[in-house]
Amino acid sequence: MQANQFDEAAHWYGLAIDDFPDDAHFYYCKGVAHHQERQFLKAIDCYCAALQIKIDYADAFENLSDAQAEMQMFDDAFLSISAAIALRPNKAISHARQAQVLVQQERFELAIQAATQAIKLDGTTTTAYMARSNAYRGLAQLDESIADLRIAMKLKPENPEYEYNLSFDLLLAGNFEEGWKHYEKRFQTKNFINNPTLPMHRPIWDGVQDITGKTLLICPEQGLGDQIQFARYAVLLQQRGVQVVLSVEPCLIQLLSSMHPDIQVVSSHQTVNSLPAHDFYITMMSLPRIFQTLVGSIPATPNYLKVDSNISQQWRQRMTPTYRPKVGISWSGSTTHINDHNRSMTIDMLAPVLSLGIDFHILQTEIRPYDEARLKQWPHLHDWRSQLSSFNETAGLVDQLDLVISVDTSVAHLTSALGKPTWVMLPFAPDFRWLLDRPDSPWYPSITLFRQPEAKAWVPVITDITHSLKNKFNV
Repeated sequence: MQANQFDEAAHWYGLAIDDFPDDAHFYYCKGVAHHQERQFLKAIDCYCAALQIKIDYADAFENLSDAQAEMQMFDDAFLSISAAIALRPNKAISHARQAQVLVQQERFELAIQAATQAIKLDGTTTTAYMARSNAYRGLAQLDESIADLRIAMKLKPENPEYEYNLSFDLLLAGNFEEGWKHYEKRFQTKNFINNPTLPMHRPIWDGVQDITGKTLLICPEQGLGDQIQFARYAVLLQQRGVQVVLSVEPCLIQLLSSMHPDIQVVSSHQTVNSLPAHDFYITMMSLPRIFQTLVGSIPATPNYLKVDSNISQQWRQRMTPTYRPKVGISWSGSTTHINDHNRSMTIDMLAPVLSLGIDFHILQTEIRPYDEARLKQWPHLHDWRSQLSSFNETAGLVDQLDLVISVDTSVAHLTSALGKPTWVMLPFAPDFRWLLDRPDSPWYPSITLFRQPEAKAWVPVITDITHSLKNKFNV
């Protein structure tokens, strides 16, 4: 059905309900129509109405759980799918859905048990392998996660989500050769299809054809940190005789222009017809595969971004001279980030750090209300947000500092790309770029990584940071 057909179906089921208000099936079917329209709250209302009439309606519980999960009501979703399982315990897909909800709740051990039960009931339930893989990844058990994804790929090779997820595990494990290859599957996944890039008029560069002397447009991908991290490949292309046009978020244009005077950096917020003329294009995060980047061959120039000297001078004059060490800090990122609940912390957690004899300078521009109310508790925590109007301004401030401490946000990428000593506080199951079980990063020579020893364990990280600051600055 098309969207208008689901709307029409919901209308007709509504008329049927008017005539037969005690028919649970009509409420259920109206809920399905709303569900297909992605009107999840309306769907939830209909499924609940069906269950008020027929409390043992397993399908209604199952669909209710799915709609609740779409609305990120995971506790409710768990109760609903558990009710469906109690009514119909031998349906494999129900156990797989329960495992998916448990993953969202980060109850990984229970998710593994639920997914395993689904697989016992039906070994071809690929969503169970996917859910179990996600649970294993949350526990940093990559071998088990990879094994499950390979089984899912074998059962349903046409589903790109399994291969795309496999790429994260492989890259996190340091298997770049295979990881970058599978990472190309991202363009076929639901997330990319639902958020299409501009329709390009020129051919995509395959990485094989000689484009010396040609103009290549590098298109941006994903977040600001990703664009900072992978922009380095523009320099490699320029050194090989390629005319490079680098398209990025507007707030990065001035900063990334510092990489090389012959690299043209332009805004990604324009139509394809208004972009500079080019012969080929490539998406930014395909370049590591094209350059056959391995852990040992990452182009890790210590400071491939440069600070504007005039802006740096302005910040030098702006800051009050002090004998105390000057440390930049960023403890939370954007609330819209999919993993923000794991990567960010509250300012209260940093109390042992902020109590030291150090001047701290806030580098993030978004502070949550809870933290905002507590800033005044820390007189040596300087708030420059009103003057951080661009990444170039942030770079100017960073140039005055001795060290930066940050969670995994674009701030960490910015300061590391500038070559500033940066300590990054990482969750137990980090993003693939940080690899596992090492205190350094092959992407950024100036970084030191402080990792959670287990999920949600920020206290040991803060303790390590505090001790390291005392040793470094003798405070």
